[in-house]
Amino acid sequence: MEREQTFQKLPTFEEIEQGIYHREDDLSIWLPERFMTDENEYEDDILYLKRMYPGIAKEIAEFVEDECDKMEYAGSMMFDQYPDKVSVMKLVGDIYDKVKYHDEKSPYLKHLVQVMLCDEMHHRRCRYRRKRRYFF
Repeated sequence: MEREQTFQKLPTFEEIEQGIYHREDDLSIWLPERFMTDENEYEDDILYLKRMYPGIAKEIAEFVEDECDKMEYAGSMMFDQYPDKVSVMKLVGDIYDKVKYHDEKSPYLKHLVQVMLCDEMHHRRCRYRRKRRYFF
């Protein structure tokens, strides 16, 4: 008797479509509207934090985002399970060449470019996986 009360009847698709079933905690995570709201909040949070970057990091971030925009297509090396380190380091070198006039003597500028590129790639890979999980 007690066991029967703990299990609730799952709604049918017709009940959900007609709006009869309203339990937010059960199905709301699967609704596309909920996914887009969460994704938009996540993107807003990232943009807010990027505004706190120091000047040189903001400039590097622009170049990093441009390079990642070019690689954001299905089959790109950015979305490989294990991206090729040589290709990533080539991108780091290309971006570094654009910003090296800030401080050519310091090796840390190139390291900063590498960290920012890897971070942006990670962000886009996670977003890609989340979208694939919900929509494909």
